Amino acid sequence: MSTITTINMATLVAPIISSRDVMSAVREEVERQLQPVVQLDFADVQFISRSAAHELLQMKEQLANKDPKIQVEFQNTSGDVAKMLRVVASNRAVPQQSIESAEIKAVSIDELTHDKPAPLGFFRRLFVQ
Repeated sequence: MSTITTINMATLVAPIISSRDVMSAVREEVERQLQPVVQLDFADVQFISRSAAHELLQMKEQLANKDPKIQVEFQNTSGDVAKMLRVVASNRAVPQQSIESAEIKAVSIDELTHDKPAPLGFFRRLFVQ
C-alpha cells in the first residue's frame, strides 16, 4: 500500500501558473488526499509567478502547522520553477526590512535661498513677485 499521492500540477492547474487564486484548488486537492505524503508534480509546468509561488509555499506551511503528519513535497520542478520557489522561499525566510517613512516638512523658498549662493538664489527670482 502506497503512502504517497502524486498530483500533476499542469493537469490540475495549468502549464503556466500565474495566479495566486488557483492555489485554492490545489489546497482543496491536497486536503482531500488520505495519504501522509502528497507530491506536487511540476513536470509539465513551464512557469510559476512570484505570487503563485508565494501562495503555494504559504499553503504548504499552513498545512504543516495544521497537521504535522501531512507532508507536501515538490517534484520535477524545472529550472525556472525551482528558481522562483527558491527566491520566494528565501524572501520569506529573511523578509525585507521596512523602510521608515521620511517626514515631509514644508520649506519656504526663503529657507532654501538664505545664505546660499546661486543657483538656489535663482529660485527666489522665479517665485518672488
